Amino acid sequence: MTCHGLCAPDGTRYSRTQFTHELMQLNRHFVDQMDLCGGWSSELADAMTPRCTGVFYFAQSETMQLKSIARYLGSIYKKLGKAIESDLNFRKRALSMIPAGEAKNIGPVLSRSPWATTLRADVIFDRSGQARIVEVNSDNVGGIEAIDLMLRFYIESYRLRPESSCAIALRAMNSSLRQLVLEEWNHFPGRSRPQPTIAVAFQDRDVSSFAARYLAAMLSRNGFHAFARRPEHFQWGSGKGVVVKNPVCGTTAVDVLWKHWLSCEMYESGAKKGRQFNPVFLRLFNASARQELLVLSAFADRLLFSKEWMVELCEMERDQDQNRFPQILSAAERRFIAQYFVPSRRCAEVKVGSVIKAADSFGGKQVEFVRKDRPVWIEQPEVVPHKVPSLFRMNVSGPVETKELYAVHGVVVHTSPSGQGRLAGVMTRVGPEPIVNWASGAQFVPGICGSP
Repeated sequence: MTCHGLCAPDGTRYSRTQFTHELMQLNRHFVDQMDLCGGWSSELADAMTPRCTGVFYFAQSETMQLKSIARYLGSIYKKLGKAIESDLNFRKRALSMIPAGEAKNIGPVLSRSPWATTLRADVIFDRSGQARIVEVNSDNVGGIEAIDLMLRFYIESYRLRPESSCAIALRAMNSSLRQLVLEEWNHFPGRSRPQPTIAVAFQDRDVSSFAARYLAAMLSRNGFHAFARRPEHFQWGSGKGVVVKNPVCGTTAVDVLWKHWLSCEMYESGAKKGRQFNPVFLRLFNASARQELLVLSAFADRLLFSKEWMVELCEMERDQDQNRFPQILSAAERRFIAQYFVPSRRCAEVKVGSVIKAADSFGGKQVEFVRKDRPVWIEQPEVVPHKVPSLFRMNVSGPVETKELYAVHGVVVHTSPSGQGRLAGVMTRVGPEPIVNWASGAQFVPGICGSP
């Protein structure tokens, strides 16, 4: 059976009765997993109440574009990180994109990081079927965890065979996760043993607590000794390096820290003179600078994910003046940017029919469509998407309705130390509003490259 767009995992279209019943089952699955991972709370359970169910199947032409996006973005952002590390002009430009307090703090790790180990690109397919990249960010919360969570539910509920596209996607994503850890560990100067012990470190937010514990369970299932801890649980043991407290008693030496918090959470609130590190984060930061820990989703990656880089990369693609920046992009990478990146620019005013976003804001915040002229920093032309028809329930007490949904595809990219990028998975967000995020009533579903 050939299917395209949002449908049931077996490729069929939902009846209203089937859809409503599956929403209840999916909600029970979410609550169970939150409870099993020790991250349940009533607020998180309410936020994760599903509004839609199913998977998004990509056509072959879309799949080819997504794989090309993963390959080229991995290479481009690895090169960008290396340029920040080695070229003074790139470094100054990158530091100017973040608050001065952060820029002052981050220097010690700029030559210590495996750059851009994970990326997530927000991609929209326009009405012609062309993929357009509207944003590139780090993948520190709710990426592969969400995909794994839902795919396992569907494979079990529908009794899908191992050769089904959903089962293949699940295996491929977990294989990519394992490959990512082992490749970076084997290239780490401080490597001390063949198989690393991994700590996933999270801060207080409910979603971070749950997702970090789920990621630790995924890593354990892939053969690693892994667990989730808060930053204050890390210590330095004499002759042991970085260790983490265990329940009841004792400590365990840690080789790899998977950083699972937002950059803004590292700083003391209400600091009078710029941003000041919370001491529990500063200890981990210093360990990274001394190469006592391999940090994935590294501290220095903060410099890669200002939305201003969308502007800079578009300008690099057009700019022939190599005195401004050394030419780090190949001809093929420049063509890729011209084809896939939504043109972005800084300006004092934007026109009606544009999308605006704050350069240094994350989590879908401060993103809006311009319906009247107003001052702004970064402007992008609005991409008119190909919308998908689906059943949808806005809230648990509301009716199930047929809607034309907007879709934004979160393309999760894993990179290798050599600079190659690969498609790890796709977390598609669907919703009734043009800004497709949780605040506007969106729901995530797995994106699948292949037929049911």
